[in-house]
Amino acid sequence: MKTLALESRYRVFLYTGTLLSIPVKLFYSLSRPLFESGPDAPTYIPSAIDFAKSGFFQKGIEGMPNWPAGYPWLQSFLVRLSDSHWKELAQISQVLLFSISIILFYRFISHIITPKVGFYSSLILLISPAWAVANGESMYETYLFSFLVYGTFLLFVKGSEPWLKYSSAFFFGMAIIIHPRIIPIVIIIIFYGWTQFKTIKFGVFVYASILVFLPIMFSVRNLVAEGIFTLSDALVPSLSYHTKSFANCQSLSCVPSSILQHPIDFIGECLFNFYAFWSPHSGALSKGSWFHNISLLTAFDLKGFVIFGQILSLLIVILGILFVVLGIIEIKRSANTFSNLLIFLLATFLLTDFLIFGDNRHRLVGLFCIAPLQVLGIFRLKENVLSLQKSSNNYQS
Repeated sequence: MKTLALESRYRVFLYTGTLLSIPVKLFYSLSRPLFESGPDAPTYIPSAIDFAKSGFFQKGIEGMPNWPAGYPWLQSFLVRLSDSHWKELAQISQVLLFSISIILFYRFISHIITPKVGFYSSLILLISPAWAVANGESMYETYLFSFLVYGTFLLFVKGSEPWLKYSSAFFFGMAIIIHPRIIPIVIIIIFYGWTQFKTIKFGVFVYASILVFLPIMFSVRNLVAEGIFTLSDALVPSLSYHTKSFANCQSLSCVPSSILQHPIDFIGECLFNFYAFWSPHSGALSKGSWFHNISLLTAFDLKGFVIFGQILSLLIVILGILFVVLGIIEIKRSANTFSNLLIFLLATFLLTDFLIFGDNRHRLVGLFCIAPLQVLGIFRLKENVLSLQKSSNNYQS
């Protein structure tokens, strides 16, 4: 009874907090030119308009095929709905989608770990200033995270109901067309949810067909309009985004030789990328535009106390990694069935940035597995501290 009462309290607090956050986020988003300040806005805004005016298979869509077409294509329906107010509609839809994802994320983490961990993990998403701003900007992360959560919730929590299980494939497909970088994450999640299929070959075929339908459709779109069968051809150009060792690479085949030619430089760049992924404040202020100058670190910079911002950033990186390590130890110690799922997801999120990008923006979606591990790590640290205090008190007495 006590456990049920506590779980009910978690739900009430989280659901109420999520509902109250919606008008706050909407006021912040709609009261300033926030949508246009998104780092992807220069490409995604005109491409959404192009999709609305030109059609799905037409040539000349801004940013295609270099940029994934999923996000601007979805936005194009809002352009058709209201040419003059579609940006406001986009902000409203993103705030609502993310709010729903917070609730379903809580349900998923509660299902695989405990309601307590689910509550505090979801609370991180709810109070995150970065997410609060990102929900109102022209950025694909809100859609990507939301569709990933929807698909995972339907597969793990509702997978016993066939039509809900199959609908999870649709949302995973939606996530893939938003950004194909999520493909390995989706594969890992589906692999761990494989028990829901009960080895029925026809069910696997139907699920796979639903999963790949949208990605194939968008790849065909790029083949027809741009002459290349791909969701995005940005992989090779992005190799040198933060990893200068790959600056001269024109294809993936040159990556191994580039690493062997400059091994020290490559290792150094990977370490920087690793730090940048965890840092709340990496690079120039312009690079951190998705925080929209509301962070404490930005306030330090603007007031001339740069060193304080750097020290705080370093402490946050150290604590963030420490909590994750402790969380991994705790979840392995508890022999949780889904421990390897969270660990493999974390490793995959890290590798995509460690080797190429090094962008703290990408950690937003990575909170899908980072947040519950950090919460577990904090609980573990708290238990250790209390245990030490108890031992000290026993020793003194």
